[in-house]
Amino acid sequence: TDYMVLVLEGGVARLTPISQLEEEEIKRQLSKTEFEPSDGATKRDLQRMLHRACRMEEVSGNYVLLIEEVEAEDVENGEGGTARGEEIRM
Repeated sequence: TDYMVLVLEGGVARLTPISQLEEEEIKRQLSKTEFEPSDGATKRDLQRMLHRACRMEEVSGNYVLLIEEVEAEDVENGEGGTARGEEIRM
């Protein structure tokens, strides 16, 4: 399952799959949290940390939200598609 990360900064929101975030971007998001990655942390380790950090409240004036993308077979828009089950805790 790929998680969508909604990053709000300066009034601008960006929704990005966590797997597509560059390592530096993940570290930048983690820098707003209490999670301190070790030097040997892999991108996967960083993604896990960001996943956990996303369940935090407002950090440095910015919210980092996590949304799990859920495949839905019975989407009623006639074209199939993706429904998003939101897993946001603030």
